Amino acid sequence: MRSNMQVAIKIFVAFWVFFFPLAKTQDCYKENINYANVLKIDLHESYENGVTLKLKCATGYVGLLRLECQNGTWSKSGRDCKMVKCPPISNLGDLIARGNTEEASYGDVIYFECRFNKKINGPGDIHCKENGQWSDFIPTCTATVQCGQIPNVHANHNQTKRRYNNEETLELECESKLCCFKCITGKWEEQQCEESCGTPPFVENAVITSHTKQEVKYECRTNLEMKGNAVISCNKSQWDKPPTCECKEKLL
Repeated sequence: MRSNMQVAIKIFVAFWVFFFPLAKTQDCYKENINYANVLKIDLHESYENGVTLKLKCATGYVGLLRLECQNGTWSKSGRDCKMVKCPPISNLGDLIARGNTEEASYGDVIYFECRFNKKINGPGDIHCKENGQWSDFIPTCTATVQCGQIPNVHANHNQTKRRYNNEETLELECESKLCCFKCITGKWEEQQCEESCGTPPFVENAVITSHTKQEVKYECRTNLEMKGNAVISCNKSQWDKPPTCECKEKLL
C-alpha cells in the first residue's frame, strides 16, 4: 500500500514538472504598446500577467487608454487618444479669417484682417491650444476714424490724399512758415513742428555714422584726426559748426 502511494506521488510530481512550463503565464512588454498618440514615459520594460496600465494621451490629444496584460498580450479598453478640436469660428461680418475655421485642431492658426480698410480690434492671429480653447478672443472690425483734407485757408499745399487716418501727421508749407497738423479722432489739430535743419553739413574726408532730425555724428577716415565735436545738433533750424578731418601731426 505504501509502495503504491509512493509511486502515485512520483507520477504526480513528474506530471507537474512536465506540464508546468506550459501552464506558466507570460509577461507583457513595453515595446508591444503600439497605440498612437499616447505617452510612454515612466513605463517599465515588462509587466506581469494581470497588470493594468492607464496611459495618458500626448499633448494636443484627449482620451484615456487602459491596457491589461493577459498572458503576454495587451488587451485594450477605454477611449482612444484623439486630436483636440477647437470651436468653429463663424458670423464674422467684416472680419476675414484665414485658416481652418470649421474644424481646427491643436496647433492650427487662424489669421484675421478687416474689409473696407476697417480697423481690427484684437489679435491678428490665434491658435488652437491643447485644451481645446482658442489662445485669444475673436477680434472685431470698426470703422477707422479719418480726417479730410486740411482747408487751403491754413495750407498753401496741393494735398495728394482725400482722407487721412487717425494719428496721421502732416508737415506743410503754410503762408509764412512751416506748419504741422495731426488727425485726432476725425479732426485736424495744429501741432508744434519738430525743429528740422535739413541736410547735414558736408565734412570732407568724413562719414556720417548716425543721423536724426536733431543730431548728426561724424567719423574721420583712417589716419585723419578730428578737430571739433564729432556730434553736432540742430539749434534754431541751423546745424552747429561741423568738425574737420585733418592729417595727424607728426612728432619730431
